[in-house]
Amino acid sequence: MHPILSDKKRTFIYLLVWLIVGVMFAASMTYVLHGEIFISFVITIPVMMIYSQINLASWYIAKAFPLGKTNIGKIIGIVFGSSAMVSVLFVGMCVGWIYVVSRFHPLPEPSADKWLLYLLLYGLGEELYLVSLAVSYLFTAVEHSREVERNAYEMQFLAQSAELKVLRMQVNPHFLFNSLNSINALVSQNHEQAREMTTLLAEFFRKSLQYGSKETITLSEELSLLTNYLTIEKIRFGSRLVVEQNIDESVLSCQVPPLLLQPLLENAIKYGISSTLYGGTIRIRVEKKQDRVFLILENPIDEEAPMRRGTGLGLQIVKKRLNTIFGSNGDLQTFREGTTFRTILFFPVRQ
Repeated sequence: MHPILSDKKRTFIYLLVWLIVGVMFAASMTYVLHGEIFISFVITIPVMMIYSQINLASWYIAKAFPLGKTNIGKIIGIVFGSSAMVSVLFVGMCVGWIYVVSRFHPLPEPSADKWLLYLLLYGLGEELYLVSLAVSYLFTAVEHSREVERNAYEMQFLAQSAELKVLRMQVNPHFLFNSLNSINALVSQNHEQAREMTTLLAEFFRKSLQYGSKETITLSEELSLLTNYLTIEKIRFGSRLVVEQNIDESVLSCQVPPLLLQPLLENAIKYGISSTLYGGTIRIRVEKKQDRVFLILENPIDEEAPMRRGTGLGLQIVKKRLNTIFGSNGDLQTFREGTTFRTILFFPVRQ
């Protein structure tokens, strides 16, 4: 549909502009015909209102032959050809309507030559059409620019969604690999605990698959996954694993991507608890600062123990997911201070 006719406000403004043009034309007709201003209005206003509808066709020409995609010679030919046709039509409308009005009200003879009057009408009709065509090309250029921008946003959104799907697909295999290693370690030590851990792991995956199918879950649900995971790991490490939590309850309803925090805890246990002789305490703190949620996770490290170099896949996945979803408003940073390894994660508050 025509962009002017599709909006009532635009239609009103469009007709108002043509009405103003009609008033100016009426004043000119009064001068040329030496007639009454009322008769001039009767002649010009209906002609201008009809001509305004004819000029709407200029938009379809601009759409059919866009600038930059159509040969310039072809555009020039179309502009001259269409303007000539529309201008002749305008002259015919004016002359015909003047004749009709004159049948009901005698009109004075114009002071100018009849052919000169026709030429002036032709020039006016052509000028009005060219202005309409220029505005139509401007409309199509703005419309094209918005379409390009919209397509760019859509492509960016699709690319972001595809990247998130890939990252989310990496989470479960990564966790499953490490969990199976944990079970394998227990099998040779305690069959009962290995069986219990397998049952708990199955329950954890059932819950993680349920949450993982969603775009976002509440922070409360995400922390409940961490609790399930800790139950599994405590079977393996026993008293060597101690967890302290300090959670700001005001952020529990905040929306977060599912399975975002578990890789951080897994990393802390793997490189903090399992690598130290007596284990240690993992501290989890969640707090709100202004419009962001901060999660700080601390785990002990043995300065005398040889450095264990992992792939860092878990932290990489979390960091990429944050950057993809939140841009510069979400990130993950790590610090080592003496015997403590600190991971700080932050993202915007979304309820």
